[in-house]
Amino acid sequence: MSSPSRSAVLITMGDPCGIGPEVILKTLRAVPAALPIVVIGDLAVFQRTAARLKLRVPSWRLLTLHDDPARLPPGCYLADLGCRASFQ
Repeated sequence: MSSPSRSAVLITMGDPCGIGPEVILKTLRAVPAALPIVVIGDLAVFQRTAARLKLRVPSWRLLTLHDDPARLPPGCYLADLGCRASFQ
């Protein structure tokens, strides 16, 4: 008999300049390390947010996409990024 497969929890970071990275860091610090979590986002954004909040970046699996949201300061927006996200 084969063992049952475990499903992972997949979480997207959302807007790198929004509250998503902060909410994920604060929420996942209370989640047991054994829970399989995959976060889609940018490591540099999580590192910057964690440093600002004096938190550590948990050891979840992180998938990074092709854009470079780390170059954007928190709270800013660029119309071309929203346009590309909406129409690609």
